[in-house]
Amino acid sequence: MSLLALLLVAFSSVVHASWNRAVHGVQDRIAVMAVGSLAAGVLLTPTLLEVVPVRVWALVLASGVVQAAYSALLVTAYSRGSLGVTYPVGRGSAPVLVTLAGIVVLRQTPSPVAAAGALAVALGIAAVVRSAHQRGQLAAVGWALAVGASIATYTVIDARAVTTGPDPWLAPAYLAAQMLVQGLLLTGWVAGSTARRSAGSARAAVARLRASTRAGLVVGAGMAVAYGAVLLAFRQAPAGRVATLRESSVLVAVALSADRRRPAVWLGAGLVVLGAVAAAAPA
Repeated sequence: MSLLALLLVAFSSVVHASWNRAVHGVQDRIAVMAVGSLAAGVLLTPTLLEVVPVRVWALVLASGVVQAAYSALLVTAYSRGSLGVTYPVGRGSAPVLVTLAGIVVLRQTPSPVAAAGALAVALGIAAVVRSAHQRGQLAAVGWALAVGASIATYTVIDARAVTTGPDPWLAPAYLAAQMLVQGLLLTGWVAGSTARRSAGSARAAVARLRASTRAGLVVGAGMAVAYGAVLLAFRQAPAGRVATLRESSVLVAVALSADRRRPAVWLGAGLVVLGAVAAAAPA
């Protein structure tokens, strides 16, 4: 793995954990995610001109839908648990789910190191779940696992998309299109949820989005920078290596979490990071 890819992933991990901390700290999380996605897409729109091939647009739409689902699952998990619980479970479960899918669906046999890594992640998640249970946050775990499934899905889609051609601008152009799709879907979610509880739904939805502008712009910048770096790293190194090294953000998120960081959470986060890297070892 090249030094450039390592630096891109390390930088992305810190930024990703930071914008997740920002989302966890706001009240109207889904509106902030909607504004952030739209802002990131608009910011990167100039890169769209004649860059994204026609054959990639199906992947753009698929990724946008999955990323919108990821955002909805993420804010639901954050409404039920602390960052120190939901983030390690969500991010840590993704590479394990990919490994399990390979065994069940593709009949792939993991190497002993990969199997040990998957076991370490499972033990790490178990330690975090135990801490969540002690703090009455067990409901967040199921949602966080769903977050992990969505991460595994869009990672495969996005890695395939940005390696379809030699154009170095493909990654940011793809991200722009994907973010716009995600932002439009999340804006529809905000409008729909507002309509169910407000008579003047259109005006109320606009008010929610406007109130979330400042936080949304910060989150949008973080989303664009963090995932843009990952997409560029996909062009420098195998997707599996990039995706698993991103799990280093778990430790950053635990450090940034506002709640009291218990030893079990630190232990669990550490096992998740080490195990995720080992789980990506070639068979």
